This record gives sequence, structure tokens and C-alpha cells, in this order.
Amino acid sequence: MAFFDRDELKSRFLENSEFKNYLELEPHIREAAQAFVSAHYSVTLGILERHRSDFLVDIFLSPHVELLYKEIRQKALVLAFFPYSTIELSTLSSLFMTPLPELSAQIVQLIEEGKIKARLDSQKNVSGLTRIDLICQVLVARPDGQRSLVYDASLRIATEYQKAAHGCLLNLKLAHAELEVKSSQSKDGKEGS
Repeated sequence: MAFFDRDELKSRFLENSEFKNYLELEPHIREAAQAFVSAHYSVTLGILERHRSDFLVDIFLSPHVELLYKEIRQKALVLAFFPYSTIELSTLSSLFMTPLPELSAQIVQLIEEGKIKARLDSQKNVSGLTRIDLICQVLVARPDGQRSLVYDASLRIATEYQKAAHGCLLNLKLAHAELEVKSSQSKDGKEGS
């Protein structure tokens, strides 16, 4: 989970017939991996946390447990944010069942390491008539190549649609007013200006 993407984890780990025998011996690992592949990161982290003591007792695994947990958690944070251009940290905090200050520190570390291409903004919101100022931290994605390409393509298509719709409305107004615009032609049959 720490070093494979979700598709690789599914094909190399969950659907691998040779590895299924090992997964039958440790069903909680299979459940955690399935939850991770299904983007249920809090379930994955919960399962792993419940079995942390078992992993710490293993003489081969124990020196690597903390690093693996950290990498899995970081990967889950990155994947949880990926589909969004903005997300409130309170949403991620409830999703990962982590206190907001701790999550903020983890997000800042991921941004500094370049694992999340985003910035952390604080926004002030005024709530109703009581005029209570609430500081709301928002994770805002920096446009990378793929996102900016999709945005540019969407903008271009919307502009073309707007022009076409404007042309159709103009034609409808002209038809409704029973006006007809003809191009002027010169005597030799060519269009003139």
C-alpha cells in the first residue's frame, strides 16, 4: 500500500493467485488493501492501527512499521486530495479521524516534499448575524499540466458553444422579425463587399 498505486496493488496483491494463500493467513491485511483500493482510507488506517501491536512483535517487520505506517498515511492523504481542486482541511480531518492541527502539519510536510502540489489557504468566513469570524483552512491545488490542459479545453469548448448559441439566437430574432440578409453580388456573379 505504501509503494504501489491502487491499480498495481489490486493486480499484484489482491488478484494475484500466488499471493492469495498468504492473504488467507492474514485476512485483515486483505481487508485493509481492499479498503485502500476502494478509496476508504479511514477504514484502511483503522485496520492497520488495530493490528499495529502484532506488526511490532514481528522481528522482521518491527523496524519498518513506523515508516510503513507513515508512507501509507501520506499516500492516502495524497490520493484523497487528488480529485479535488480545493478541499477544506476539516473535511480531510473528519475523513482521516485526525485532529486538525496534526493534519495541517502533515499536509504542510507533504507540500514541502512536493507530494501534494497545492497551497494551504486560510479563509475568514462571517457567520450569520452574530458576525463570528471563523478561520477555515483550505487546501487549494496548484494547476499542473493535466488540470490546466483540461481547464483550457473546457474554456475553449464553452467559448465556442457561447458563440454558436449567440449565432442561433441572432438567426431566431431575424426570422421572428421576418428579416432576411442577403449577400450582395456583382454583375459577374462574384460576391461583392
